[in-house]
This record gives sequence, structure tokens and C-alpha cells, in this order.
Amino acid sequence: MNSVSPYPKPERAPLHPICMSLYPIAATFAQHLANEALPRPPVDALLLPAAYSLVMTGIVWSLARVFIQNLQRSALFASVWSVAFFTFGRVAAVVPPGLVALMWVGIVAMSGWTLSKSRTNPRVTSGLLNLTSTAMLMLPLITTLTQLGIVPIGKPADPNRAIGTIEEFNAAVLAMTPLPTLFNAD
Repeated sequence: MNSVSPYPKPERAPLHPICMSLYPIAATFAQHLANEALPRPPVDALLLPAAYSLVMTGIVWSLARVFIQNLQRSALFASVWSVAFFTFGRVAAVVPPGLVALMWVGIVAMSGWTLSKSRTNPRVTSGLLNLTSTAMLMLPLITTLTQLGIVPIGKPADPNRAIGTIEEFNAAVLAMTPLPTLFNAD
């Protein structure tokens, strides 16, 4: 017997805002683990930035959900916001300072306006972003698990590089001389 439920089927929440907010943090952590020249960061160094990123993405997603009133579109906006947030520093190094803020606000505002006014179904885009962002997040996670010796693929990190606390890690990194040219203020 086929009966139609009077209640609508709940929408599945997309994963891509979560994956997009975690990817830069996981990739940076994995890069530090794999770099033999740096002291090995503690796993605690990953947790606090990841928590902040998830909370901020959740706030943006919730606010977008209130204004856009569509779960898929608000998730797309949260992903755009996350990408814009994490690329701000890279763009600021290349573009003049006054223009960077204007560009960032413009991109976020245009994406929000476009997503709220679009008449197309965002499920296809959201599904593609779910797949892409999940695959992107798997790469640093596999590297991290390999470096920690949890997954036996490749060469694990040297356990003698282990640093016990975040403070010890920060002190060890600051004590390194000279700093790589990427981090010099000149």
C-alpha cells in the first residue's frame, strides 16, 4: 500500500561547508607534519583552529539560512564565505590593501545576492561540492594519519621531532633562525 506522508521529507544537509572550513587547517597541519625541518606540532594545535572554523562556518551558515531560506543555497554561501576567508591573506599579499577589503566584501555580497535570487536548483552544485570538498579533505587527513604512524602508507614522521605542548611547539618554531622567506616581513 502506497501512502503519501503529510510531512515533507527532510532535506539532507550538505557537507561542503564543513569540509571547506576544515581543509586549510588540516592541510597546514599535514604540511607541518611532513616538513622535516620544522618541529613536529602537537595534535592539539589542530583542534582549536578547527573548532573556531567550524563555529564561524556554522554561524555564517545559520545567518545565511535565515536570509536565503534555502538549506542548499545557504550552504553554498557558507562555502563561498569560507573560501573567501581563508584566501584573504594570500590575496592581500598581491593586491593593494584598500582594494582587498572591497574585493572581499564584493565577492561575498555578490555570491549572497546571486544565491538568493537564482531560480536554478542548487542540489547539483551542492552535490558536486560535497564530492569535491570531501576528496580535498581526505588528502591532508591521509597525510596526517601517515605521518602519525596510524596509517601504514609511506614514511611516518620521525618520533624524535615530537613536541609535547603547543607552547613548546611555538617556542621551537620561533627559535628557528633564519625564518623561511615566505614568513619574513620584508
